[in-house]
Amino acid sequence: MKLNLRPLLMLLAILLAFSVGMASLLNYFKFESTVKKLQRDRISLIAEEVQRAADRGNSLGAELATNATIQALIERQLKSDALVMLIEIFDENGKTLFSTDTQRKGSDAPSAWTAAAYRLKTAEWSLVEKTSFVTGIVLKNSFDLTLGSVAVRYDRNVLDRSVGDMGWYIGKIGLATAAGTFVLCALALVLLSRMMKADAAMAEQMQGEGEPGPDAPIQREVRLLMQTAAAAKNAIADIERSLLPGARVERQ
Repeated sequence: MKLNLRPLLMLLAILLAFSVGMASLLNYFKFESTVKKLQRDRISLIAEEVQRAADRGNSLGAELATNATIQALIERQLKSDALVMLIEIFDENGKTLFSTDTQRKGSDAPSAWTAAAYRLKTAEWSLVEKTSFVTGIVLKNSFDLTLGSVAVRYDRNVLDRSVGDMGWYIGKIGLATAAGTFVLCALALVLLSRMMKADAAMAEQMQGEGEPGPDAPIQREVRLLMQTAAAAKNAIADIERSLLPGARVERQ
């Protein structure tokens, strides 16, 4: 009996490649999602701090555009976190009131920001740009009227580099794991093939030499089983003949 290992090895390689690939992709996307969430939560703290400053000014009766503490606050927040690229506050019409880039004061905020901030009618909003992410919080007064929104733009390249490095690391670990598993499984298949060949050779040898001697334990058990089956068959045949009409049972 000959065991062809080539199809089995090809099937094994395909199964290993699929399983390792799927596991690596799941780990990759899980890592990316975790890092992205950690960064967004970190940036949300800055936006919330600006929101609290706006709420304090609103409680004192100061208008958002005249709140003198906000500009100093956003400049401190920009310096405190290297990930942050820009912090802006724009009003309900999209006009920039405060910005860490002073040249942008009085200009219109990007339309994508105003659409994300006011379209969904939610307190927090976010969007993805080509080289950055933006997270914001809508600012409202005590009457739940929209005053504007704070927007924090932060660097996307940090996330891309971290995820890229982790992708290479996961890929190398996956390839090493797949290679090791493939080698072990191939050795197991080779060992199984040799065992099957040895069993087949032994069976052919026994068949060529005829039945083993009467002292063989296996042969004695087989012979006894065959004798018992023959006796039972004869007994059943006698019972069937005795049940036929006009049959006569011979007494011994």
